[in-house]
Order: sequence, then C-alpha cells, then structure tokens
Amino acid sequence: MLIKLREKAGLTTNALADGANVDQKYLWNLEHGIKRNPGRDLLINLGRTLVSFSKAFTEEDVDRMLAAANHPPTPLPDPTPRPDYLTRGIR
Repeated sequence: MLIKLREKAGLTTNALADGANVDQKYLWNLEHGIKRNPGRDLLINLGRTLVSFSKAFTEEDVDRMLAAANHPPTPLPDPTPRPDYLTRGIR
C-alpha cells in the first residue's frame, strides 16, 4: 500500500524518506513488507510528507494508511476557540 501511495505522490523512496526524516532502508523495508507494524507517529510523518508534495494525496489517504496499520485516524482540528486563547494577555 505504501508504495502505491508514494508513487501517487510522485516521490521516490529516497525523497519520501528524506522528507519524513526516516532511514531510507527502513522505509524500503516497510514498503516491501520486511518490517511491519510501523508506529502511528511515523505513519503520520510519512503521510504529511506525501500531502505536502502532492495535491493528489489527501488527509484521507493518511487516515487510510493509519487504518491499514490498525491505528486511529488523525484528529480533526477543534474549530472552537479554547478559553485560554480568549483570555491570554488580558490583565
């Protein structure tokens, strides 16, 4: 799955590894099933790198990557301002 997503974004294995700050050999091993069960943070880094390099890749693709590894989806940003944002700097 990771190879297809990387190719969809138009990246090489080396470019994705560099962009996500992960060892190239480790990424190659993930892509070829030698390493399994990558951590959630690593998948989010890989996914966000793919999103940043390609308009063809979306946050939904990141969530599909996470689901394939049995991780919960990325949280949506909270649109409601928190009280500390409203009162910060007021004295």
